[in-house]
Amino acid sequence: MSIFGSSTQGEIPGIGFDNAQASKAIVAHLASMGHRRMGMISGITTDNDRARDRKNGVINALQDHRFTYDPALFLECHYSHHHGREALSTLLVQAQPPTAIICGNDVLAMGALFEASSRGIDVPGELSITGFDNLPITEHLRPSLTTIDVPSEEMGIAAARSITDNLRFGKAIESRLLQANLLIRETTGKIAP
Repeated sequence: MSIFGSSTQGEIPGIGFDNAQASKAIVAHLASMGHRRMGMISGITTDNDRARDRKNGVINALQDHRFTYDPALFLECHYSHHHGREALSTLLVQAQPPTAIICGNDVLAMGALFEASSRGIDVPGELSITGFDNLPITEHLRPSLTTIDVPSEEMGIAAARSITDNLRFGKAIESRLLQANLLIRETTGKIAP
């Protein structure tokens, strides 16, 4: 039994959510606000199926919306505030910088927010930023972070029940996909005219 944040395909039963679908919800939200040029600061995708699924979900959603996917606007880095800041700096010096940045987790998003603040960039007036995970601090940031609410507590409870039921009653452990919802807060807004 595994607890994970990807699809439940495979031989080992698992409880998780669909990272790619959650990423697509972020793109749809930003598109509804007029954003067409989106960038991404993701975790390192090598040997990390969650980071890879989140990145691929964004790329596929851009293509579904018939937006341009520009590889120069997709950066991979280690999960830290420092790397989030550096990545945003790199994206801002592009010839055509993005109007929205999708971050692979909340730590990277906070780094991007700190860097935007230090440069005097109005979020969301000039730049929209999203995260992924819904760390408790994200609703207390100013502006509060738009992010994906990962159902980690539900995953843990469901996994514990499945294991307990298996041990006590011999009930087969089955895979389950839970819903990861987009929480729209203050870091996303309509694109400036």
